[in-house]
Amino acid sequence: LYMDLNFQLSSINDTIYYILFLEFLTALCIFIYGRYRCKHKTFIDPFQKKIKILDLDGWSILHLVQNSVLGYLFPDYIIFIIILGVMWEVFEMYYGVFRPTFLEGWGHCSSDRKIWWYGKLTDIVSNILGVFMGSYIKTH
Repeated sequence: LYMDLNFQLSSINDTIYYILFLEFLTALCIFIYGRYRCKHKTFIDPFQKKIKILDLDGWSILHLVQNSVLGYLFPDYIIFIIILGVMWEVFEMYYGVFRPTFLEGWGHCSSDRKIWWYGKLTDIVSNILGVFMGSYIKTH
């Protein structure tokens, strides 16, 4: 029984590490994208194009897709994935408002035309909807 419980705990920890690793890769891609945006002043972010529903944009669709994949891959970790998504949006809100100088050039540029980092409630909704969609697809 002890060996079985130990294996289950190890398996849970491994899954959490996989989820965190995938989220880290996503964040890294966003920072690299932001860096590209800062280096190329004429670049227009296609993901900022508004969809005619609420305040949804291309980034909202990316939130939905990414979290659908996570929900599909890890249907038993929905709450953990949702918490990470909320934490990311809180980080975006902080970054958008306070613009920490040590991150300058990685999303907010010294000559920014407008705020690029912004957390939105609809992104949290997109995250939650995506996780449940992916989980539903996997389990049905």
